[in-house]
Amino acid sequence: MTLLSAKLRRAARRIEKGRAPKWRRPGTAMSPRAWDRLLWGVEFHGSAKPDLPMLIGAAWSMTIPATYPGVPSRALLFTTRVAARAWCAEQHARYRGRTDCCGDWRFRAVRVRERVTPCPR
Repeated sequence: MTLLSAKLRRAARRIEKGRAPKWRRPGTAMSPRAWDRLLWGVEFHGSAKPDLPMLIGAAWSMTIPATYPGVPSRALLFTTRVAARAWCAEQHARYRGRTDCCGDWRFRAVRVRERVTPCPR
């Protein structure tokens, strides 16, 4: 047994009990079975006034990942704020100058937490 694998197992037990591992960096806790990360997402504001802002998914991305039956939908996430804001600026430039409803669309980088835990069997 290596020191790293023992450390990861201890961290997984602490996460299951609701305590963060001692060695984790702020915003990131990784274990073999679960993770909790702070990332950057993109919030979408539509042109209609009653529309509430929503976190957009990977369908907005230009690259289409390989799909399979039953693939879950995923949010469009970035590891850095710079990357998220660059994507928003690219979308603003893309829709700027349009005269239809798409001309009023707005995108904004927001901080999100991705938390994955295993399902009990």
